[in-house]
Amino acid sequence: MVDAVTGESDTGEADAGESVAKEAVTGEAVAGEAVDGDAKVEVVDRFDGEDLVGWRYDNPLAAHLPADSPVLGGEVASADYVDLAQTGLVHSAPGYGSEDFERGQELGLDGYAPLEESGTLTDGAGEYAGLDVEDAVEAVLTDLDDVGALFATETHTHEYPQCPRCDAEVRYRATEQWVVAVTEFKEDLLDAVGDTTWYPAGARENRFRPMVADAPDWNLSRQRYWGTPVPVWVCQDCGEDVVVEDAADLAEKAGLDSPPADLHRPSVDDLTVTCPDCGGSARREADVLDVWFDSAVASWASARVRPPETPESWPADLVVEGHDQTRGWFLMQLYLGVVFGGRAPYEEVLMHGFAKLDGEAMSKSRGHVLRPPTVVEQHGRDPLRAQLLSHNPTKDVTLTSGMDGVADLEDKLDVVWNVYRFALLYMDLDDYEPVPEVRSSADERTVLDGWVLSRLQATVAEVNAAMDDDRRTDRALAATLEFLVEDVSRYYVKAVRDRVWEGEEGAYDALGTVLCESAKLLAPFVPFLAERLYDALDQPEMTVHAAEFPEANPDLRDEDLEAVVERLRGVEEAAATARQRAGRKQRWPVAEVVVETPDKRLRAAVREHRELFEQRLNAENVVVTRSYGRLVETPDPRMDELGPAFGEQAHDVAAAVRQANVTEFPATVTVDGEEVTVAPEMVDIRRETPESVEAESVEYGT
Repeated sequence: MVDAVTGESDTGEADAGESVAKEAVTGEAVAGEAVDGDAKVEVVDRFDGEDLVGWRYDNPLAAHLPADSPVLGGEVASADYVDLAQTGLVHSAPGYGSEDFERGQELGLDGYAPLEESGTLTDGAGEYAGLDVEDAVEAVLTDLDDVGALFATETHTHEYPQCPRCDAEVRYRATEQWVVAVTEFKEDLLDAVGDTTWYPAGARENRFRPMVADAPDWNLSRQRYWGTPVPVWVCQDCGEDVVVEDAADLAEKAGLDSPPADLHRPSVDDLTVTCPDCGGSARREADVLDVWFDSAVASWASARVRPPETPESWPADLVVEGHDQTRGWFLMQLYLGVVFGGRAPYEEVLMHGFAKLDGEAMSKSRGHVLRPPTVVEQHGRDPLRAQLLSHNPTKDVTLTSGMDGVADLEDKLDVVWNVYRFALLYMDLDDYEPVPEVRSSADERTVLDGWVLSRLQATVAEVNAAMDDDRRTDRALAATLEFLVEDVSRYYVKAVRDRVWEGEEGAYDALGTVLCESAKLLAPFVPFLAERLYDALDQPEMTVHAAEFPEANPDLRDEDLEAVVERLRGVEEAAATARQRAGRKQRWPVAEVVVETPDKRLRAAVREHRELFEQRLNAENVVVTRSYGRLVETPDPRMDELGPAFGEQAHDVAAAVRQANVTEFPATVTVDGEEVTVAPEMVDIRRETPESVEAESVEYGT
């Protein structure tokens, strides 16, 4: 029995009046305050807490305890978890708490805990035997008051463990257990941590390494009716521990013809083995292993061998679990990997976030959940999977009750499905068999054929980088869908529709390659759709998941062409906006489209692909120029820029700009006989078109 005090506290000896003991030791914070409405405590003397260390005291309840109880008296010791609150002293019970137990071990004290598994006190508690802990508290307070040893009573709120299933309070109780002496090979563990890669990148050094450094010994045993048994048989004659290595070893030591079919408790409890030292009979240790031990051997359990006889697949390339498993699965695997194999049992660790509903953590007990079967019934399996994978896997995912994100993904996957339906319909009519390889030469391909194949290579490279370098499923999926929806469906398919109708081989070749490779890109994210598409393509592998994942072909990549087409698409979008403003639908031809741009590359691209452009824009003529003279430009000064720059002169500067009708900046204007310079950001340029002409600006022109 021990009371703990902090060595740095100012502690006082105080006179508390006649209602309690004449003199008491208390923290300075209590001295001078009223206690239970009684007279104020007067300070008699002050001294440091360390002066109390070594004082002995008697247990005021000794008369209620057995004569041989180890807690009839005690000694004051120091502890770093004590502060100046209340008395400045803390009763330390090594049998009822982890901090107390650890300090007790340092002081050579046993973890005395006269408490049954049921939560009732044993005979070791004397007159309190048979009482539940809560009832015993009331009895103890009454008895303390009766002997004049109760200084004061107050109720304090503090954190305490609860059962995760029923929320009942959990009582600490020291018992004998089997442990893995983690502290004895801590440096090996820390070295092994350094050989692993974590996602997110900072998790290893900022979260996992400090946890390993502070990890205590692993309490390995549990007291359960069923489970994996602690593989130790204890000799009933000499007390020797007999360790069983595996099922075959158990059969041999127990004299069985074959290993038991069930190795769990209680099936093996009645088996006895022969002690190798004295020949006596050894019975099994009653405890079972912590279930984390079963989980911790996951990287080699299915191989039927364990390190150092490691299978070729060991260590695991990647383990994936939630960030709550830092102290659980990730840590326990590390322990056993280092113990048995001398290294971490995994190369990489992805620590993913959790799914939240409407911003709050899901809870089955509160009914705050989104049931997957309901979402699947409404939208399908692939959209739900894609929606979850469309977020950074290391962050939490916030879902909504309406599952708006799933509906959006469903729409995009419908677009992908329609691309395949369109292409395969005409390929079947023309008996064309699509293959992943590009069969046409560069001379046989059109500009857009080359462009879509180049964009495919860029997408493949982006997907592989996202998955291999960062494990970012969200980036990989976004790149794949953007390519198929924006580049293939909304641009390339529209551009080659006439060529497909005519059965042109070049269009089929490029489109077939895109379809075959894209089905493989989709496979990790939307496996059901990818399987259906791959099957429709009639490819040699039985399943898309057995096909080689695409690798980018640098010979098909043309970044300059991609940049040119990106600019051309911008011009097309601007032309479509101008058409819409003028009320002219795409199927109505226009006499002329003028592209005004200072960008030399864009002017050259439009001239080079003029015929394609005229077809895409449905225009009789496409003109490209640096300056289009028919636009009327007028300056529109910005007072939010002129004001801070010119102060009281701002309005005069604006008037001077309008009067001079300057349209190219920087420019100089005269105000009150003084020349001032106006910067480009100080003026907007309004462009007015003549009748029958519509204009729309893009990033690099009009």
